[in-house]
Amino acid sequence: MTNSKRKFILPVLILSVFFITASAFADGLPTFQIMTEKWTPWQVVENGEVKGVAVDLLAAMLQKCGSGQTQKDMKMMPWARSYKYVQEKENTILFSMTRTEERENLFKWVGPIFQSTFYLMARKDGNIKISSAADIKKYKIGTIIDDVGEMLLKRLGVPADKWERVSKNEVNVQKLNAKRVDLVTGTEKGVKNNAKTLGIDPDQFEPVFTLQTSDISYALYKGTPDAVINQLQKALDDLRADGTVDNLKNKYEHLIKK
Repeated sequence: MTNSKRKFILPVLILSVFFITASAFADGLPTFQIMTEKWTPWQVVENGEVKGVAVDLLAAMLQKCGSGQTQKDMKMMPWARSYKYVQEKENTILFSMTRTEERENLFKWVGPIFQSTFYLMARKDGNIKISSAADIKKYKIGTIIDDVGEMLLKRLGVPADKWERVSKNEVNVQKLNAKRVDLVTGTEKGVKNNAKTLGIDPDQFEPVFTLQTSDISYALYKGTPDAVINQLQKALDDLRADGTVDNLKNKYEHLIKK
């Protein structure tokens, strides 16, 4: 074989290996470490099994992409720990996460799953009236560590010494019920569902200030290849178009009505 032929064949072989490898990767998904936290009806635990609208939807997306992972591969974890972990470790997914300007470049995103409005919630008998961010600074506020509520309070200039930080939503509801905090951050349904679970009258709580309405999505490690993101996004879009998302919402409607 002449030197000129060798010079021609070698680049072709290198390019062939590259395209075969890229194609094989694009056609399949990695094995993910998948983390979530309780948020009725999107993520719940029933009889020791993780389920809910966002859980079942992600499982359907993975299946549509040819992955063998299922709901059994999704783990309930404290939010602050998993939030940090998905920023550091490849092949990780955390859901359901509020997509904000502050978080935009920390993760890759697939969504939205749904939209949700976050409030400051108070006891009705507290007669708390808030018309501006300045009013918020008068109160002690229950927050979740590294949750969107803290991010939104920081954006409004509410100092961190007004926050009472905990790792679980249920703890905040208990503290609000016991008048150990004046306000808590969260969605209205989320706070009231936590109250029901704890045996606390949910009707004693009300939203007193709207923080933000946001898209809620799946967050992935920021180094996740775009080919993987595109596969998952297409799967989500297809499942929304064929009615699967609406069917899942109907399936878990009973969790809201409990």
